[in-house]
Amino acid sequence: MSTSWVREKEIIEELNQHVNLLFVMPYKPNGNYSTTEVSDFCEQHKINHIIDDSGNHRARSFYRFKKDIKLISKIKKFKADVIYIETFGSPYFALLSRLLLGNKKVIIAIMDFKLHQRSIGSFKISEKFYRYVQISFFKYFQFFSYTQNKLFKKEYPKKKSFAIRLFLVDKDLHQHQRRETNSKVNFLFFGRIFYYKGVDILIKAANILANKYPSFKVTIAGNTKVWQEEYQPLIEEQSVFDLKIRFITKDELPDLFAEANYFVAPYREVTQSGPLLRAYNYDIIPIVSSEEGFTEYVEHNKTGFVFENEDENSLATEMEKALLLDNFEKEKILSNIDEFKKAEFDMKNVINNYIQMFNDVKL
Repeated sequence: MSTSWVREKEIIEELNQHVNLLFVMPYKPNGNYSTTEVSDFCEQHKINHIIDDSGNHRARSFYRFKKDIKLISKIKKFKADVIYIETFGSPYFALLSRLLLGNKKVIIAIMDFKLHQRSIGSFKISEKFYRYVQISFFKYFQFFSYTQNKLFKKEYPKKKSFAIRLFLVDKDLHQHQRRETNSKVNFLFFGRIFYYKGVDILIKAANILANKYPSFKVTIAGNTKVWQEEYQPLIEEQSVFDLKIRFITKDELPDLFAEANYFVAPYREVTQSGPLLRAYNYDIIPIVSSEEGFTEYVEHNKTGFVFENEDENSLATEMEKALLLDNFEKEKILSNIDEFKKAEFDMKNVINNYIQMFNDVKL
């Protein structure tokens, strides 16, 4: 069961062809999809499902406790061979899952084993608490990158873990053809803006290039509450930047990516990156920091460009290299990306990895 619907519905649809699947969305979603959309999809593809649409409540509320008991009782009646949980949503759900479902056939999927700094020097206390609960209560874990799985195995060698990387996203959104124009080369950053994502590094790199080239722009698309205080003052040449500092809807994504020439991920730290895979899906060349979570996907000068982490001069150098690429060099990188996608993200292989994991836990 999962709440990452946008990312995983293709896998859920395909898995349902191979196993008797019960999909559970335990809490009403926030953002780019609705419970009605999820329920309709499950009905259309004949997927057993439990979709909660009763509204969200505070994680500590007694209503949440009562609702979690009812939900887990329904799950238990399904008599599943394996239970796959990607999110708890509340401390009650984690505790009740351990008490009522046990841990012998439960797999906990974790996006970020290494927690991110949302702002300078800070982590969300709730994330630390939930992480402690997850790892203490259960024995089987799945990660979405080889890097995160390696870190987990080093710290918890007695636990059993699996690595199945994120699948390419947005099959149904990828209807727009890449739009090559004679206008300025467009470097795109997309995603919620936190300290660890290094948007300040991108701004500083763009400032360096602005003194040399008039033929590019940097699109920054994502939401943050501290833009005016922390990021806007860093901009030296406003005309270089196309700023969309707000929540980006799913309907905007096709145009946003179709109009980009390069995707820039200046992250200080990364576990795995959905936006990077979305860029690959739209045949956009990435420019990423040297974090291992990126370099397991991006080979420097072959499937993209890699710059030294937290170094705006290094990022400016790679962006300049991208600006000066001729058509032959660019097409060669895009061809390499296509080969990488075919080898690494074949749906059949992804599904086989999930089934093998389920089988390992059932034994």
